[in-house]
Amino acid sequence: MLEIIRQGVKGWVGWSIIGLICLTFALFGLNSYFNGPVDPIVANINGEEIKQSEFRRAYDQYRNRIRNMMGENYSPEMVEGMAAKENVLGGLIDEKVLFQAGANLGQYISDADLSEIVKNTPVFQKDGVFDRQTYIAILSRNGMTTDIYEARLRTDLLSKEFMGNAQQTMFVTDSQIDAQLRLQNQTREVAYGVISVEDYLPTVTIDEAEIQAYYDSNLENYQSPERLTVDYIDVSVDTLSKEVEIVEEDLLAFYEERRAQFVDPEQRSASHILLEVNGENDTAILAKLTDIQARLAQGEDFSALATELSEDIGSAKKAGGLGYFPRGVMGDSFDTAVFELAAVGDVSDIVEGEGGYHLIKLTGIREPTEKGFDTVRTEVEALYRTQQAETKFYDLVEQLAELSYENPENLEITAEELGLEIQTTEAFTRGGGTGIAADKKVIAAAFSDDVLANDLNSEVIELSKDRSVVLHLNTHTAASQLPLAAVSEIIKTRLSAEKAREQAMTVGEEKLAKLRAGELAETLFVDDGAWQEKAAYTRTDAGLNPQIRQQVFAMPRPVSAQTLYKGFSVQNGNYIVAALYNVVDAEVIEVDAAIREQVLTQLKQSMGSSETQALIASLKDAAEIEVFTKHLE
Repeated sequence: MLEIIRQGVKGWVGWSIIGLICLTFALFGLNSYFNGPVDPIVANINGEEIKQSEFRRAYDQYRNRIRNMMGENYSPEMVEGMAAKENVLGGLIDEKVLFQAGANLGQYISDADLSEIVKNTPVFQKDGVFDRQTYIAILSRNGMTTDIYEARLRTDLLSKEFMGNAQQTMFVTDSQIDAQLRLQNQTREVAYGVISVEDYLPTVTIDEAEIQAYYDSNLENYQSPERLTVDYIDVSVDTLSKEVEIVEEDLLAFYEERRAQFVDPEQRSASHILLEVNGENDTAILAKLTDIQARLAQGEDFSALATELSEDIGSAKKAGGLGYFPRGVMGDSFDTAVFELAAVGDVSDIVEGEGGYHLIKLTGIREPTEKGFDTVRTEVEALYRTQQAETKFYDLVEQLAELSYENPENLEITAEELGLEIQTTEAFTRGGGTGIAADKKVIAAAFSDDVLANDLNSEVIELSKDRSVVLHLNTHTAASQLPLAAVSEIIKTRLSAEKAREQAMTVGEEKLAKLRAGELAETLFVDDGAWQEKAAYTRTDAGLNPQIRQQVFAMPRPVSAQTLYKGFSVQNGNYIVAALYNVVDAEVIEVDAAIREQVLTQLKQSMGSSETQALIASLKDAAEIEVFTKHLE
């Protein structure tokens, strides 16, 4: 075919056509002739687009959060429906309208501020310092470039700033705080009776037809979850360090190169006189210390004055003595003062420290002392092993990545080339397992299309900064329906509990009706459990079951000394009949300022959250929003 085209192209016109075709392919790619947009739009908010790639990243993050939260109970059905996808998209739309509203008000985050936030993010740091390679690698593993991440971060920060500013406008009055305190500390006079589900279980009968019918109607609840095992090659600094060969001459040379590391630092001993800041005016404290300085200048003994006047009780008993210490122990200002004193016996000027002001006397100096090789040999060997292992580790991980990519259909060639062992996990589900299968990155890789569907090696997975693995599928067991025989007893127990619960509820509702008709609780509950006599409870009272407490505090106030009754089932199947006699609001006379501040914060957060939701709804009503649901699939 290509030969025919070559022979048929004659003259400058033909070659011009070929040139235009090549240019088109170069600019737009062959796929542009057959496919639609590479990254379709899923929503448009006032002209600002949310692309499918952005939605996918947010959706993947949501799915991972649910997987981590649910653990073994995780099921893909929880997050794969259209409702979940629309919920994620709704969150992105909320962020966009808040971001746009903030931008319209002139809010912005400068590139310098954004850069500072990124640099101060611990996960992007190495040894406490921002590392750009780590930054790029982490983003790459999460399917993001630096531009995408920083744009997302800017939107997120501005949205939160706008919400924060809106919430800070919340105004709470003293009367609102008082009302909340009265409500929080309210007491209710309650009595209740329990109809126990256990009393009805022996009378319940469940036949095979009922079990079969329930099984047939709930097949999805009785499945063996999808499971798999993976082979993996594990490379870690810890393992490599144990394999490092120790040559004594090399170890000694390593020590000589790092002698400065093996030195006991200078230590100094000091005594001090401390006057604490306990609400007293600083000027008065400084005047007292100035008076002490004058007494020292007149020849009075520092130790005697420390014993008499220092407010550090522990050291005052030792004439102010603090013993020996290196730099970095006593606090910045204290350390600086002590280590700047020239000679034993010198006394510092007044030093402001945490909790008060000091006068410090230098009482001793221990010069730095070098630790001999024999003394620190064990420590030197550990450092040497780690250094050698780290050097080998980075080279080995690079080779692991290359070989596992070049030989994607198994791990045998890679393991043989590198002299490493192939290990196999225990079977695990999408909720995870034990060992490396408890790591969410391993779970995601194991169930990815590359590993599970295409039977390829995974990419190298960084479990930590000094441990990496690569995976390959070993066995896969699809989800399967459990036979009725395997779950029959479970279903029978469930149906028995439901029937017993229904019987307890029927009896309870009959008693509730009789109480409301005027019969006495003490008479009604003789055969079905004791009636718990009337008592006063608060909202946090541990003496009342939380489920009962929640129900009775949701009841309206009795009117004109009328007793209110309520019936409800609790989690264990028991039916509760509760009587509410009286509601007593707390007196708000003198309440600790910290408690009032706590209530103020709670009210602001609650009101702010409501206001924020109302604001978002208002902004969305005023916005032009178009959603392309078909691109969520």
